[in-house]
Amino acid sequence: MPDNSSDKVAKAFGKKEKVLNFTSNTYHLTRPKKVGAVMEMIRECQPTVFEDWEKFYFEKAFTKTKKPIKVTKESFR
Repeated sequence: MPDNSSDKVAKAFGKKEKVLNFTSNTYHLTRPKKVGAVMEMIRECQPTVFEDWEKFYFEKAFTKTKKPIKVTKESFR
């Protein structure tokens, strides 16, 4: 019989989940236009662990503005 257990890494957000859903829906953060660039980077990186992805992202990510700015951990704060 196949093993139906899953190795999900998603965290339970509890009461914060409503806020996350509201924000995502309000600002359309899950739309392909917003997510597409990140998905393209994930495909390019093919990470096996989160740390691989994090390192790759902060080395390669830039904003999509007239003058691209390097994305850093500090820019998320």
